[in-house]
Amino acid sequence: MESEKAEEIAKNAVASLGPKQRREYKSASISKIANELLSDGTKGVSVLSNLAVGKKARRRGVARALCDEIEFLSEDWGFNDVHLLVESKCTELKCYDFFMASQRH
Repeated sequence: MESEKAEEIAKNAVASLGPKQRREYKSASISKIANELLSDGTKGVSVLSNLAVGKKARRRGVARALCDEIEFLSEDWGFNDVHLLVESKCTELKCYDFFMASQRH
């Protein structure tokens, strides 16, 4: 599903609530909001996007540390999946290759 459509679905789910109901979700976990407000068959996932490491900082484990952190946060938030969003104009897919390899262990 396109990110814009997914965002629209989530916004509409929250917008359909009354003020009191919205307040009830103010401090709720992301996974609780997704599980309770999204329709059946809609699954919430963590999305890693716009990951970039400056040329001078490359080859130092920065990307691995960032990917490890998003995996940790995703699990902490109650999500089982992390999706990598890569812009179509991105010609270097090193992060994608790296991220997919890290998922195999």
